[in-house]
Amino acid sequence: MKEKEFYDKVHEESLYDIDIGDTVESRGVSNSVGYYEEDDKWVIYENDERAMTYTVSTHKSEEEMFEALLNLLNNRKKEKIAFAKLFG
Repeated sequence: MKEKEFYDKVHEESLYDIDIGDTVESRGVSNSVGYYEEDDKWVIYENDERAMTYTVSTHKSEEEMFEALLNLLNNRKKEKIAFAKLFG
């Protein structure tokens, strides 16, 4: 999956309520996920409420990384829905 296709799917599936960073500099944003390229690898990261950055996964290709990031966003959406059902 390429970048445009990824963002089209994010829009279609309403996955944009989580901030998505696409540069190393965007790692300082609280409660966000993102990606960047480093040493010929693609890294997916997640930031907590204090903007502490944690590496979620690394990938060999941009296409593989966008697939994994889309899965991560879908899982976060499912978690949010389940949490809302449990705790209203």
